[in-house]
Amino acid sequence: IHICRLGFICLPLKHIHDGEAYPPIGKETWVVGWGTTQFQGHVSQVLMQVAVPITTNKGCQEKVTEPSKQVCAGYDNGGKDSCQGDSGGPLVIDIGQGVYELIGLVSFGVGCAKSMKPGIYTRVSAYIDWIDTLTKSTKPETSLDEISIPQSLLLSSKLNYQKISYLLMFIEILFLI
Repeated sequence: IHICRLGFICLPLKHIHDGEAYPPIGKETWVVGWGTTQFQGHVSQVLMQVAVPITTNKGCQEKVTEPSKQVCAGYDNGGKDSCQGDSGGPLVIDIGQGVYELIGLVSFGVGCAKSMKPGIYTRVSAYIDWIDTLTKSTKPETSLDEISIPQSLLLSSKLNYQKISYLLMFIEILFLI
């Protein structure tokens, strides 16, 4: 992921992806974040990504309280997962031709990458009506053409957590003012 490639991601279509059958079990997803790479470890200084499949194993069934609003992803034998510090980050699927859809947000898990303990994600399709209501009623006073991202961020060959956080805060402030 390159900072110069900031762009859009597709949201799930509620009438197509509403409910527990989507995404299908076993479908490869990607989770991205700056969280720790092991339980109680240090946060990463670089943006990390990992592929994890959608699952409904016993560990998932024990932790998910609302299947229509939550989805599990991870390997039965563990080894790969989101972790502390990734919360709120994206869980995406490739819907073809390099186009990605945001299907989940990192919510919680039991430790990190443990056997039969998948990550639990908030199911974005359950909140599409709310997202639509907010985005249709909010009109930013700043257009995308008026946004000026500091060149020191764009030209850096080594992006780290602090620079990305600053950039995201900068963009957020522009749209909240």
